[in-house]
Amino acid sequence: MQRSQINNYCNNGITRLDVDVLARICTVLECEIGDLLEFIPPGGK
Repeated sequence: MQRSQINNYCNNGITRLDVDVLARICTVLECEIGDLLEFIPPGGK
């Protein structure tokens, strides 16, 4: 991964979710996807 990609993930700057990248991040951090993402439905609640 490039630094700019990591920065976009950290700052909510991604325009599409790449599942492969997300899986690699989870592998490196030894975490689950739910530890990184939170679903917020349209409307905020």
